[in-house]
Amino acid sequence: MQSDKKTVILLMAVAATFVCGIGYLFVLRYRAGDIYPVYSSLRADPIGTKAFYESLDRCRQVSVTRNYEDVRTLDLDPDTTFLWLGDTIRSGETIDGDTIGALNAFVRRGGRIVFAFLPTNRAKRKPPTVNEDDEDEKENKNKDEKEDKDEEEKKDQDKDGDKDEDNEKKARRKAARADKAPPPT
Repeated sequence: MQSDKKTVILLMAVAATFVCGIGYLFVLRYRAGDIYPVYSSLRADPIGTKAFYESLDRCRQVSVTRNYEDVRTLDLDPDTTFLWLGDTIRSGETIDGDTIGALNAFVRRGGRIVFAFLPTNRAKRKPPTVNEDDEDEKENKNKDEKEDKDEEEKKDQDKDGDKDEDNEKKARRKAARADKAPPPT
């Protein structure tokens, strides 16, 4: 009976520690802001705009707000600069007509819009395949083999050169003997 109470208390302590740990991880994630989308003004990391937002907020001549609503429902003052940050452009993708109409009306009243899209690389490089790696290895192997073959040919040429020298010496000796030999009668 006594051990059952200790087991229950221990399990409750472990569960409470686990819940506190999970809660602490969520607090850390919210504080860093990395749970928000790229270029969000709630992100404090290098791909967020929280520092930019807070810098503008500290300026006395500037009023800064975050937008959590649909662009079509915003009632923006004509002196406003609307920052549209971190959106993507995909080929064939369009913005619906109501959003375009709301943005056009805002600009016609004197508002300003700044678009900063996510950087994209349209000419995406395909990752190397196993075959391409094999081709590189084959090229390197062929280069090594060619170098080895060139070295062997050079050695053979040196040997041939030595043979030519030997042949020349033999020919000279033979000629010298012929000079020393008595003329045939």
